[in-house]
Amino acid sequence: MDNGRRWWLIVVAGLVAGLYLFQSVGYEAGIALIAATIAGVVALKWYRKRNPPPGPSVRCVRCGTTLSATARNCNQCGSASWTYIN
Repeated sequence: MDNGRRWWLIVVAGLVAGLYLFQSVGYEAGIALIAATIAGVVALKWYRKRNPPPGPSVRCVRCGTTLSATARNCNQCGSASWTYIN
């Protein structure tokens, strides 16, 4: 599916969802839900800006020692094998 069709589908789905929302809960409740959603997204962006999620840690495959992100080999066992651990 090319990008033009995908955006068209997303816009039509959003319009149908908006019409269904306003028809089922009413105008005032629909506006309140949209405002609450926007406030939630802004609050999440603000929280993530202040508290970014930690990245995956790099560990040695042989001994499990945590390595720095730029390490070439393990200081404990000398192995050059490493993996990401979430």
